[in-house]
Amino acid sequence: MNIGENKINLTSDQIIQILKGGTAEEKSTVLEELRETETQDTTLIHPLVDCMEQESSRAVKERVLIVLNLLLPLSQFKEVDRMLRSSDPFIRNGAVEIIKRSDIPIIKFLENLAEDKDKDVRKFVIDALSREKSEQAMEIIRKRLNDEDTNIVYTAIEYLGSFNDATCVAEIETILLTSSNFMVICAGLEALAKIQQSPHKEKILAKFMNTQGESITTFPLLKYLGTFGDSQAFPYFHHLMESKPGMFSKEILDAIESILQNNPGSQLTQQLQESLETLQLTANSVTKYAIGKLLTFTQASPSSGQTTSQLEKAREMLEDENVMVKLCAAELLADIGNAEDLERLEAIADESDSDELLEAIGDAVMKIEARIQS
Repeated sequence: MNIGENKINLTSDQIIQILKGGTAEEKSTVLEELRETETQDTTLIHPLVDCMEQESSRAVKERVLIVLNLLLPLSQFKEVDRMLRSSDPFIRNGAVEIIKRSDIPIIKFLENLAEDKDKDVRKFVIDALSREKSEQAMEIIRKRLNDEDTNIVYTAIEYLGSFNDATCVAEIETILLTSSNFMVICAGLEALAKIQQSPHKEKILAKFMNTQGESITTFPLLKYLGTFGDSQAFPYFHHLMESKPGMFSKEILDAIESILQNNPGSQLTQQLQESLETLQLTANSVTKYAIGKLLTFTQASPSSGQTTSQLEKAREMLEDENVMVKLCAAELLADIGNAEDLERLEAIADESDSDELLEAIGDAVMKIEARIQS
């Protein structure tokens, strides 16, 4: 054997012997050369996997994985199923990453492994398909919605939601209405929100809004409500804000905004409005801005019949010390302000050094002037 100066001149048998019994340095040298020469010797796959199983050096194992990344696609992924069944997490995860990076279709191979009796193998298969947005891949993942392992069901739901797979909506709804596993429920609520379909939303909301914020499902439920909810959810938001002050603020505000956008003409309840105004008093600038927009959202259109009170609210906000509240007011006045507001806006502009606020004021002035002229 001739190993030195990072150069090797060895037969396959000699390489195999080093992989079996060489030092970590000898193995690293051989593996680096195989990588640099982009070896295509698929007879090395089995001993390379053996080497990973036996090796204690993480650096050597990583180099083995790099070489396997070259060879496994050439062999139609020979030994991948063995790697997926390994007791070593590094080897299992390495197999998944190789499959994910491959451009070679291996759907049939994975379809068979998806039914493997080993739950870890089934889990790794759907992980490997997580970037394969094809009908074949999604069908394999859909079948795992009925898996006996809860972790696999949760993962399958999560991926199908990311794929916006409307085909699985009915199954996910059934799982939501029958499962007691919090992780599965969270994944289901978020998946349906992403897919934006939920024919049985009334049953789902009736079940989960009764938790009154005590469950870990609250965060995904708020996302679900933002997509499918209406003004009937407002008392629930009020309860959360009163019972868990500050805990779900961002998610609640996002959900309210979505509901108002999706349901034109909806009005905040008096209780919810008061909760929002209370929160605004102590909130940070970003939250103050978000609340300000919500408090004025439903009256921003003259068709609401409440433009006058809304205009007064916007003018009051324009005098607030917080620049984010002023910004919100300027944006609102751009839509509902009149000639009386031009002087107010110009006065605020003279006092401000915020580029963002000055830009919003300039936009508001132009829009108001355009309305006056029309």
